[in-house]
Amino acid sequence: WLNEKYTLLPISNITILTFESVYPNLISKICNTNLENFNIVFSKLLELYSTNKDTSLKEYINSTYGCLQNKQSIIYSNNIHLVPKTLTSLFNEILKEFESNIIYIDTDQIFFRNFEEIEHRFESTMISLNKYDLPYFYERSKFGLFKSKKSYIIEENSNIRIKGMKHYNKDGISRGGKICL
Repeated sequence: WLNEKYTLLPISNITILTFESVYPNLISKICNTNLENFNIVFSKLLELYSTNKDTSLKEYINSTYGCLQNKQSIIYSNNIHLVPKTLTSLFNEILKEFESNIIYIDTDQIFFRNFEEIEHRFESTMISLNKYDLPYFYERSKFGLFKSKKSYIIEENSNIRIKGMKHYNKDGISRGGKICL
C-alpha cells in the first residue's frame, strides 16, 4: 500500500518499522502440519538464526514456506493460507488507525512520517494488535522519495538505498542498490 499523498514528494523525518522474520514467526505460531513438534523445532531454528544470522539457515527457514504449501511435502500445512491473511489483517488494522502518518507498507515494513507524534498511541495499539508477539524494531531515516510500490529511495545510516529503480554511475554503468555518501 502506498499513500498517494506522499508519492513523488521528498519526505523527511521517516521512521521504518520492520517486523523481523515475519513469515517464519507466524508460521511457527499458527501453522498445523503432519509432523509432530514441527512448531517447537521451527521456533528453535528461528531462535538459533536470531543469534547467529547464518545465511544457509535463513535459506532453509525461508524455503519452509513453500514446503508448507506443497501437498506432497511431509510438512504440508492445511492452514498456511493464514500466514499472509494474518499479516494483511494486522497491516489493515494499523492502516485504519494511523493512515495519515503512513507513507508505505511493504511485505514486512511500514514507513511512517512524523512517527514521534503517534509513537505512544501506536505502541499502545500494538499491544492489542500484535497477538502473536511478532518482533519488530524501528529505524530512523532523514529523507526518502517513494515513486510506486517496491520503488523508492531512502536514506539509511548516511547511505542511500535505491529499491526498484535503475540507477547509474557517472560512466553510465548500472549500480547496485546502495550508494555511500
